[in-house]
Amino acid sequence: MSSLWLVVERTLDEQLQQLHETNCKAARETGALEEAKDNVEKQVEALTWHLQLIALGMFKVLRVKCYY
Repeated sequence: MSSLWLVVERTLDEQLQQLHETNCKAARETGALEEAKDNVEKQVEALTWHLQLIALGMFKVLRVKCYY
């Protein structure tokens, strides 16, 4: 093999390694973003549930006060 071909092959290997590292980093970041999104969605659901309970409690209190 010529030395030029060895240089080209080494350069291509380095570029492939860099692409692989970049793709792995992007996958990790995507996973972290999806996890954060899931956590936010769970918090929103919990807050919505709590607000619905509060609203229901206030409705019951108002309804009872209207009867007296």
